[in-house]
Amino acid sequence: MEQTREEQMYALIEQWESSELTINNFCKQHEVKYATFHYWRKKRQGSRSGFVALQPPAHTESQMELHYPNGVRLLIPADTSLPALRQLICLPC
Repeated sequence: MEQTREEQMYALIEQWESSELTINNFCKQHEVKYATFHYWRKKRQGSRSGFVALQPPAHTESQMELHYPNGVRLLIPADTSLPALRQLICLPC
């Protein structure tokens, strides 16, 4: 079975990630245009956003804790609505 273009490019990106080459040198060695490689790399990063689906804990807590990358910790009631929680998670959005 032949790989799709997406599968080919993602495989190349994984090869590059495990190599010690710059993107420019890697592209030259694999005869891939830098702009093409950059496009697929960004597309792959977009499909792997930094967010993870959350599942509520089996036991109920009275509050949840939200940690931001800058170290800020936010304690919020466990019954906070999903829209409100989404706003808190995506503050800079």
